[in-house]
Amino acid sequence: MDMVELADPLADCIQDAPASPCAPQAAVAAPASSLYGSFFLASTEFALPVGAIQEVVVFPARVTAIPLAPPFLIGVFNLRGTIVPVIELRSLLSLPDQTAIENRKIAIVDFDGTRVGLVFDETGEMLRVQAADMHAFHYADDDPHHVIKGALKLAGGERIVQVLDPRALLMIEQVPQILDKQRSDGLHRRGALQQRRQCVSFRLGRTALAFEIEAIHEIIRVPEIQESVLRSDYCAGMFTLRGDVMPLVDFGVLLGMRPTGGELGATGMADERRVIIMELGDQPVGLLVDRVDSIVGFVPDELLPIPAVGARRTAMFAGWISREDSDDIVLLKHAALLSHTELTDLTQGHSRLYAQGKDEGRGGDGRRRERGERQVFITFKLDHLMALPIGDIREIIRPSGDMLTPPGLPPAICGMLNLRRRLVSIVDLRTLYQLEPRGDSAAEAALTKILIVERGADAYGLIVDSVENIVHVYASDKLPVPSMLIDASQKSLRGDLKEIVEVPQSAATAGGPTMAMMIFDIAQLTGRIARLLDD
Repeated sequence: MDMVELADPLADCIQDAPASPCAPQAAVAAPASSLYGSFFLASTEFALPVGAIQEVVVFPARVTAIPLAPPFLIGVFNLRGTIVPVIELRSLLSLPDQTAIENRKIAIVDFDGTRVGLVFDETGEMLRVQAADMHAFHYADDDPHHVIKGALKLAGGERIVQVLDPRALLMIEQVPQILDKQRSDGLHRRGALQQRRQCVSFRLGRTALAFEIEAIHEIIRVPEIQESVLRSDYCAGMFTLRGDVMPLVDFGVLLGMRPTGGELGATGMADERRVIIMELGDQPVGLLVDRVDSIVGFVPDELLPIPAVGARRTAMFAGWISREDSDDIVLLKHAALLSHTELTDLTQGHSRLYAQGKDEGRGGDGRRRERGERQVFITFKLDHLMALPIGDIREIIRPSGDMLTPPGLPPAICGMLNLRRRLVSIVDLRTLYQLEPRGDSAAEAALTKILIVERGADAYGLIVDSVENIVHVYASDKLPVPSMLIDASQKSLRGDLKEIVEVPQSAATAGGPTMAMMIFDIAQLTGRIARLLDD
């Protein structure tokens, strides 16, 4: 993170306040005096007790917006392993905006183990004042100005400095709060051994969020949207996916992370948008997101606790995934989100109004026919549409130039990648199966991904042309792979493919155009790679 402590008068004084040269009054102050640090917002001077100011930092390069945050909460950032909310006091107090945000600084206020960052424009000075110079203010609890507990009347009344109440700042409704003791109580235990889990990360604007992978039914491209009588600010309409009628929810609007009223596909990211299919009970709902990024592995004990925005929203956040090489991720609790009353009413309303009774996969009573076990797959391109069970994929990463290339590697092995202190063999599947080399254009390179799979103690990275979607398949829909689908020269590829299933080319209505998706036999594939490395 691009963030350093400031070498300014206020920051220097905080380090050793009692003996600070910034407070010339200290030598003659009465015992009842108090020490304050002042700062400016526009032309208004504020002060805080020095004991509440932990440090002053420059405005961080990365601030992550929080779902359902009030306007005065800019977001949160990672300060040496602690997630700190950033409060725009100017917005809270309706002050004029006169300073470019990149020139602002943040005072980290620590009160009773709780931290919050206050944005300010300029550093003031250290003030040691008498109790008689402090004049208390009184406000109603719902008045945003109640964070100002009084004013310092200095220089015979010619200088008025408004004093902020640290406790009140941390008690504003909807202001995130996070206690340091949460970390020591076990939310950030590095030494504990815990099974690594997976989540699917996605974007809403510039913010990266994620759901745990088991919460997601599938992921599709934006389908053809139909009008719905239940359309609202966050419901963009409805669509049909393999016989299921479901609402399309603009997730960014639902979470308050973008304005209402935008037309679907109106931005330049229209081609990147995806719909995450989840289920409320047995009713599906589609969540529109700006982009699906990747599968990310995490250990629950390594999650940083994330500030809660208001007591009723505390349950929404599972934690914060901090990544050195990419944006941090807000991990959401799907169970809490899917209990959202409006979301439940919307989903059930569409089911009651638009269910057809004899859709694909349903009997005459509207209930699903038995179709066997449901499996979830990651689909990717390798000339054809291919798939691997999602449970076999630990994460998805972009190709890196940091690979080790020991001499004597087989042609299909591009090198070894140190992935969190574990060496992973990187395999180019096109070379392995003697397919035509992929193009070297920038567009093709941008789509190329590496699927990290594990088999026992071994880990392999599979280079594919692009990662497409997440789909679910019922056992009854799968068939053996017909030999005619694979060229005779690609006999090894045919041997490693297990089954085939027809999937929609897009999320159109049932009966629309389909395409063949071929499923790899993961044991055959990894066995072939292991033998290649042993030769």
